[in-house]
Amino acid sequence: MTVWTAVSEHLPWLRGQAFHVAAAGTEVEVGIVLSAAGFAIVGVNGAELAGRRQLYRSIATVLRLPDTAGANLDALADGLRDLARSWPATDRIVLLWSRADRLVAEDLLAWTMLAEVLSSASTQAWNAEPGHRVVFETVAFVEGGFGADRP
Repeated sequence: MTVWTAVSEHLPWLRGQAFHVAAAGTEVEVGIVLSAAGFAIVGVNGAELAGRRQLYRSIATVLRLPDTAGANLDALADGLRDLARSWPATDRIVLLWSRADRLVAEDLLAWTMLAEVLSSASTQAWNAEPGHRVVFETVAFVEGGFGADRP
């Protein structure tokens, strides 16, 4: 049975749970610590993506969601509801999103809505069918502040 262990339990300088904002430059440290804690690490790089639609597709791909999940934010939210089924042998997943500040600068509303969808996905994954609950959290790395947590 999966036991909830929040990312912030392993990285106490991160506040909250489900969706974290961390300072750019801490990606390697975060990845090492969470990998050692048993999290499956998946990542997207906002610097390599042109806009929110490519970001949705990239997130859907790394999270092994159906192809249709990357079509738009609603489709991504729908796909995330079945995250546990996409990861049958995994009970802890963390999405590491580098250069997340790019979306903040380009489309603050899209950033806010995506953060909410990813945060809600954490609750849904944990409340999945009995016997296969998944701990799912996101760490968004930003440059230039934006309220990022720092070690």
